Amino acid sequence: MRRMGRTDLLERYRALPLPSTTDEPWRFTDLKGFDPDTFVSNGHVPGPGPATRPAATMLELDVAAFATVTEDGIEIERAPDGITFEPLRDHELLGTLVGADEKFAAHNAALWEHGLLVQVPKGLVLEQPLYVRISNSREGGALFWRLLVVAEPESRFSVVEEYASAAAELGGYSNAVSELFVGQGAKVEYVSLQNLSAETWHFASHRARVDRDAELDWVAGGFGSKKGKTRIQNDLAGPGATSRVTGAYFADGEQHLEEQAHADSIPGLEIEANDVRCTHGATISPVNRDELFYAMARGISRGEAERLIVRGFFTDVLNRIELEPVREAVTEALEARIPQA
Repeated sequence: MRRMGRTDLLERYRALPLPSTTDEPWRFTDLKGFDPDTFVSNGHVPGPGPATRPAATMLELDVAAFATVTEDGIEIERAPDGITFEPLRDHELLGTLVGADEKFAAHNAALWEHGLLVQVPKGLVLEQPLYVRISNSREGGALFWRLLVVAEPESRFSVVEEYASAAAELGGYSNAVSELFVGQGAKVEYVSLQNLSAETWHFASHRARVDRDAELDWVAGGFGSKKGKTRIQNDLAGPGATSRVTGAYFADGEQHLEEQAHADSIPGLEIEANDVRCTHGATISPVNRDELFYAMARGISRGEAERLIVRGFFTDVLNRIELEPVREAVTEALEARIPQA
């Protein structure tokens, strides 16, 4: 990607076909009716509708650094001394993990302008998270976003990334790329939460390289969007490298589901060394009617019973979020989506 100019990248994007259900990775994601070229990119040209107010956050955090992103640009509202937390312009590592060999990645590579560079120096430990909120705020707009995280050896910190829409019915297109480099002996917790409107398409490519004796705890939460796909890849690049990926996706109403909906878990593991250990697991469930009846028969209201069941279902996932304020905020955001008693 880095050897290609924007014009060449745009030509590559146009030459690549839109993924279809005949492509194995897209077998269960039907993009019929979606044309990315109908959305206006970033803030260059006014979209069909005016920009709205910034999106409300689903998180309330005490943070070390904070940035907000919309179609019109990125604003750094807080950043501590001693680290790099600034708009991404160029970097030697940019594009080395996520290239332009796939339709949506090529689209991002050609049109992104708003990005964030996070670089934490060797041995530095941050107790509070670094937080960035990406907000689709323009009706009919497309937001191309890029995040580059560089954890130097033996550093330790958390990054929280939240995608949100400024209005519940706002229609848009979100295309994101994240590249994470976790240096030797470093530990990074990366929490990526998607809470876009039910009329926004969202596509993301996330990839990390984890070096010797380094750890990456990755938590991905999906709460919104009309339809989309998030691709997560991890490269374990040295002995003792560890990556844990935990995903939690919560749908309500008619969001991408019907009564006959089902889920297929198809993990892909590419192991090229004998001393690598990989495990995977997935659990999918609606609110169990028997459990609901059992609770309601004991005087618990339907709303409270649903809250208890969903809370129990997500407990294992939430407990993997080490940073307590983030864990509490995600728990509160999750429970807020469950109908009240």
